[in-house]
Amino acid sequence: MIEYVHRRLGAWGEWSMSRVDGGAGISLSQCAYEESVPGGHDSLSAILANTPCLEIEMGVAHLCQREPRMGEIVCGLYRDSPRATAEALADSLRLSLRTYWRYLDRSHWLLLDWLNDRAIGECDEEVREAWASYAARMPRIVACTKECEAA
Repeated sequence: MIEYVHRRLGAWGEWSMSRVDGGAGISLSQCAYEESVPGGHDSLSAILANTPCLEIEMGVAHLCQREPRMGEIVCGLYRDSPRATAEALADSLRLSLRTYWRYLDRSHWLLLDWLNDRAIGECDEEVREAWASYAARMPRIVACTKECEAA
């Protein structure tokens, strides 16, 4: 297990369940959604996007497309059942405990590779298209994200 990826996935799991950026916390986080302001806020206020969690969400979505079984493990452990034991998660996925740990380790390496590729600008075309689509739907958030990264 890679500690850096483990921490990032843990933060993503908490964020994904609460959907502080406007979601209800009940839909799958990999589904596209429109940014909405939660009730009780001024309609002109903006909820700042959690850039690190959005980045991990894109990585998890990529993992789910490329390696669905590993995506199930990551989503199960970090988002859907964070308090479940490894034995319970392995059993629910009909995997041996040894295979579960092997898949989890492999998913961490794949996510780290994806993050490294993204950092040096070598993302595949699907990632570029997904980000362009997100940026087109959420221009206000993307602009704010870029300003925050520059600061």
